[in-house]
Amino acid sequence: IQINPPFLIERPEATFPKLTDEQFQSIRPFGAEIEVPAETLLYRRGDTDIDFFAIRSGEVEIFGVDRYGNKLVYAIHAPRGFTGELNLFSNSKSLVSARAINTLRVLRVRRQELKRLIIAEPELGEVFLRAFVLRRTNFIRLRQAGVTLIGSEHDPNLLRIRQFLIRNGYPHEFASADDPDASGKTPMSYLVLNSAELPVLWDGKKLLMKNPSLLEISRELG
Repeated sequence: IQINPPFLIERPEATFPKLTDEQFQSIRPFGAEIEVPAETLLYRRGDTDIDFFAIRSGEVEIFGVDRYGNKLVYAIHAPRGFTGELNLFSNSKSLVSARAINTLRVLRVRRQELKRLIIAEPELGEVFLRAFVLRRTNFIRLRQAGVTLIGSEHDPNLLRIRQFLIRNGYPHEFASADDPDASGKTPMSYLVLNSAELPVLWDGKKLLMKNPSLLEISRELG
C-alpha cells in the first residue's frame, strides 16, 4: 500500500493486509475475476451498493477532494490488496472514489455476496472486518474522506451537527468559512456562500446542505 500524501496510518499491516493465494481461492466462489481497463472508475464518492474488489494485478487509486475542491489521494492499493470500508455493510454512501491506475485483474464481489463470504469464511471475514473498521477509524482520526463542516466553531448549530457526526462515527473536518488555502481561495468563495446560509455541510462532490436538520443529515448520509 502507498499513502500520498503521507498520512500517518495506525496499524498499517492490519488496515491494508495482503491476501494470500489461499484467501483468493476462498473468495473466488463468491465473485468473478474480471479485467478492468486503465483509468476506469470502480465507484465514485457518494455511490451506494458498491462492489468489493480483491486485486490480482494492477493498482487502484483511492481518492477524494479537500475543502477547496482539490484532489487528495488517500491510498494506492497494490496487488493482493482489497478495496472497501464499513459502508459496504451499512450501504451508506461511499466516502471515497476508486480508480484503476492501470489495467486491473480483480475478483469482483457484489455487496450481498460479500456478506455471504464473511459468514462462510469467518477467518477471512475477520481480516476484512478488522481492515474496514481500521480504515474508518483512521479517516475519523485524520478528519479525511467524510464531510466538511463550514461555519463558525462557536455556532451552536455547527456544534449540534458536529456532535451528531461524532456519535455516529462519521468522518468530518471543520473549516472556517473564511479560511484561505495557499492561493487565497476560501470555502465561502469556492462554494459561493453567504453568512446567512451557515453552517454548511459539504461532501466534496455535489451535496451541499445549508444549516441542515439532523434528520436531513441522516437521510442524506445514510
